[in-house]
Amino acid sequence: MSLAPHERNRALLAAFAGAALVLFGASLGDAFARHGWTASWYVEHDGARLEMARSTEHRVVFPNEQRALARYIQRWDYARFGMPSSLPQIDATLRARLHVPAGGRVLAVRSPDTTRIEVDGHAYAEGARVPEGWHRVDVEWQARVRPQNALELQWGTSPATLEAVPRDALVPLEGSWPPLRVWLWVLSAIAALLVGGQCARIATSVGTVRAQRIGVLATAGILALGVGFRLFDYDVMPDFRENDDERFAIWNGYSLLEDGTTRGLTLWWQDYLAAGQGEIERPQYFERNYHVVTPYFEHPPLLHVLVGAAGHLGGARDHLEVPLAHARLVPILLSAITILLIVALGRRLEPRGPAPWLGALLWAALPWIAMQTRVVKEEALVTPLGIGMALAFVIWRERRQTKWLVLAAVLAGLAPLAKVTGIAFVLALLILVASEGRPRDFGITLLASLLTTSLLFVFGAAVDWDAFLFTQRLQGGRPVHWNIFLRFFDSPLINHSVIGRGWLLFLWLATMAGLAKRGRRDVAVIAVPLICYLAAIALGSGTWTFGWYVTPLLPFLCVAAGRFLADLWRAPDLWRGALFVFVLVFYSLNFVLDPEMAKEAANWTDIRRVITAVLALSLAPFALVQAFGTSAIGPLVRSWARSAMALGLAVVVVLGGLFVVRYETNAVTYRDFDRDRYFDR
Repeated sequence: MSLAPHERNRALLAAFAGAALVLFGASLGDAFARHGWTASWYVEHDGARLEMARSTEHRVVFPNEQRALARYIQRWDYARFGMPSSLPQIDATLRARLHVPAGGRVLAVRSPDTTRIEVDGHAYAEGARVPEGWHRVDVEWQARVRPQNALELQWGTSPATLEAVPRDALVPLEGSWPPLRVWLWVLSAIAALLVGGQCARIATSVGTVRAQRIGVLATAGILALGVGFRLFDYDVMPDFRENDDERFAIWNGYSLLEDGTTRGLTLWWQDYLAAGQGEIERPQYFERNYHVVTPYFEHPPLLHVLVGAAGHLGGARDHLEVPLAHARLVPILLSAITILLIVALGRRLEPRGPAPWLGALLWAALPWIAMQTRVVKEEALVTPLGIGMALAFVIWRERRQTKWLVLAAVLAGLAPLAKVTGIAFVLALLILVASEGRPRDFGITLLASLLTTSLLFVFGAAVDWDAFLFTQRLQGGRPVHWNIFLRFFDSPLINHSVIGRGWLLFLWLATMAGLAKRGRRDVAVIAVPLICYLAAIALGSGTWTFGWYVTPLLPFLCVAAGRFLADLWRAPDLWRGALFVFVLVFYSLNFVLDPEMAKEAANWTDIRRVITAVLALSLAPFALVQAFGTSAIGPLVRSWARSAMALGLAVVVVLGGLFVVRYETNAVTYRDFDRDRYFDR
């Protein structure tokens, strides 16, 4: 059907605006992607200095050893250099075209390590002035890996005025179109066409169709945001030494696909030896010493197989050779699928309004979740299986089609094949189906879920039943205490670092508020899986607490918290506004200040003034709507409150992005932030 001229003009304008917005964002990204170093990383092998890898470093400062070390670990050429038993030495050459401003500059390198500068192919004499214009600069960097490793190119009008060379003064020697910049514009051009087309369709549609198209666009944007947060520096942070469990997932999955062998590192190797169970290997991996047991049953193999497949596709020749750069793509993909499932479940429970997308935004952009869900852990697969089970159950409840019930049962039954605690989702599904009062459907659910879960026992019997039972007894021997639940409400972690308390507390409090006054059946879809899985991890983990344990709870919390935020948007008030500001926004603002700076008495007066002003400005719109919401100016103050909420969410997302981008240093600066006695008193 042809469009009227005014409709055609509106569509063209909308398409142009959408495409322009994407391209504007790309231009901002281009300011990052076009600058940096071309870095060559060398190793000493058979008496020769050989280039091991090459990278483009768009951040021109190395603040510590993390990024330099990752370039070796994630790109190591095992075929040429074998498996190293120790950490490599940093031996790098950083090359760029440097634009020197008028008047010239003297150069220096700030680093505790051995460095040397060449300018235009000649050794640079300390204190010499480099004239205005473009020059080739090479920086040689040799160092032993240690936390103090840092490197920064500096310039100044004199040796006494040295400061960091700005990133935009450096262009990688490989040219002004490094790979990141090429991909940025290719993907941005595609996105501009898609977004422009969707905006045009939105402009010419009405009612439900228009809302659906806006939803598609919002889902795509949140998906891109969530994937971007997880992909940035995913091969660098968290550091490969931070969580050895990633090793056993990779090694076990690769070995299973290679020859059917189960193997994984263990802390109970002495128990295996004492009981005469399994064979113990002692491999060395970049200065890490492990005890690896075969057969391995401490964790089920379902996620491991996916990670192993990534290793095989990446070209690894042995289980020890699979880099995190390949393996971590699996949890990132699963996290992206979780975003789609959160939106889908949210739409089923809340067909009208922004709740599904607000919940997905929390999952996508809260930095503690983003950092933890790029780590190779079994919960990465349990999470989409659990939320997928809930979605399939809700669709079955609406349509009464057995295929959806069977799908829910299979998804729940697969969860224990990823991690034993996933059995909680089988129990949750059985409770949900039983509450519908349909005995036949309950029987189908029980049969389908148990048949699927039984595959774990079939696996154990096929490999080694005695070893399987022995391992389960080991796993069940952890100490427990009466506080096993409380830590999952206010002690989130990124692997082992206690950080994110405000974000987790907000999710729990918003969930409780978001479920209030909802129907019993809809509340059960969120509450029953939450309670069952919370009980499983509390009892199963005993006194052990790690960041990944709570991950399968988070999508359910995000769905309910999205409802809370939607309620706040529809009907702003002081109570909900205060919860939003005090817990979510203010906790995020912690990460604009260095903790040591905040502890300095000289800064307290200024910090107090800033906090007071921000608090007043943040709460004022919600206080006004509480006071005057039913008066003649009610529409005006409600719009102010909604604007305050939108600004608060923008602050959370932007600061979350900065936290992720800076995690190379934030991991140290804010380590165990929530246990710092200064901020926790």
